[in-house]
Amino acid sequence: MSKSATVGEAEYVTAHEVINRIMMVRFEENEYFLIAMFQKESRQATIEEMHNVIPYIGRDEEMLALINSTLEKLWCLTEEAFLELDLELYKEEPMEANQFAVYQLKNIPENRQIRFQPYSTLQEKGIQIQYKDYEQVYLARMQPEDGPGQIRRRFNKKLPRTFHGHSISVSDVLVLNKGGVVSAYYVEKEGFTDIAGFIRPGSSAAPVSFGTSGFHIEGKEGSWHAFDSIIVDGREFFLMEHEAYGKDTEWLVVDEAGRLAAEGVYHGFDQSVQQQIKDYLNPPKPAKETVRHEIKFPSGKASVPSGADAAEGGDREKPPLENWQKYMQNGEYVRSVESGEEENHSFIDGNKNNGKKKHGRESVLKKLRQKQAEIAKRHGKPAQQMEMSEEMERRRK
Repeated sequence: MSKSATVGEAEYVTAHEVINRIMMVRFEENEYFLIAMFQKESRQATIEEMHNVIPYIGRDEEMLALINSTLEKLWCLTEEAFLELDLELYKEEPMEANQFAVYQLKNIPENRQIRFQPYSTLQEKGIQIQYKDYEQVYLARMQPEDGPGQIRRRFNKKLPRTFHGHSISVSDVLVLNKGGVVSAYYVEKEGFTDIAGFIRPGSSAAPVSFGTSGFHIEGKEGSWHAFDSIIVDGREFFLMEHEAYGKDTEWLVVDEAGRLAAEGVYHGFDQSVQQQIKDYLNPPKPAKETVRHEIKFPSGKASVPSGADAAEGGDREKPPLENWQKYMQNGEYVRSVESGEEENHSFIDGNKNNGKKKHGRESVLKKLRQKQAEIAKRHGKPAQQMEMSEEMERRRK
């Protein structure tokens, strides 16, 4: 083989690996919110905007970890893949567990043929119900007994003061987040139609999406297609049917990456299947075994405990830190900021003002919005998220 051929082959492998990396990129929910918060006209501009917030974060490891993981994935995307990211959902106020939202069609000419039409009519015409055609007009906490029927009856009697839309009608969509399980319901003249795939938290580059066919699941024979989906704790899962045997064999549930999450499924996403998914998301931690290691010292003293016993007073030698780890622990930037603002100068420890600690823990996204507002204020321009929050508040009044 010639030298040029060898180089060409190496270039091909490198390009192939890059494509594989791009195809495997899957953002987590908080990462989507972060990208939406700092989104600019291009991938590079968005990356730079996110870099700008890092010096303001200090030693908040949770926030740094979120930014770093998001930046790493953004670097793996092409510009085209970045522009295809659907971030509209993540620019809204995020939906929490035990909340519900009302979505109504946007008042645009393209929606005239959809508005107030029964779901069956749209199916006959081959029209899909898509999130991008809707806007959220209400978001609130659910009552314990709430289902789509109870919410509709309550709103038919009286609309909340903060409801921004027309009365609940055919073609509206109710989205309920009950204990982390998200379901969407298309409003009919009488009752509702349960629709899958309305809310999509996954990446467009994920291996499995609603409607995927010819998919091979590791450890299972044959090919499968996705015909239903559910969102649990911000992750989307797909109900897979065997393409050869159909309903004559069990269904399976996989996540966006195609990993098996539940099996032995015969009645859709019933309670037992939802529990399998929750166990998949939160596997039980194995019990730690207490192991004692006895070490002889020159003084004759023995025993340095490890594992659970270490908490009782044993000291273990820490592994040497890399330079970047030392910076994260006691960075000069943090120390210089702290020394200028610390009220008690006996506590130069990387935490500013060791006074009264606030109870509770702010969400990562809330803290990021605060940092973004701080940067915008210093640069004399409004923060994108501040603008969105103000607009949301105006709509509520």
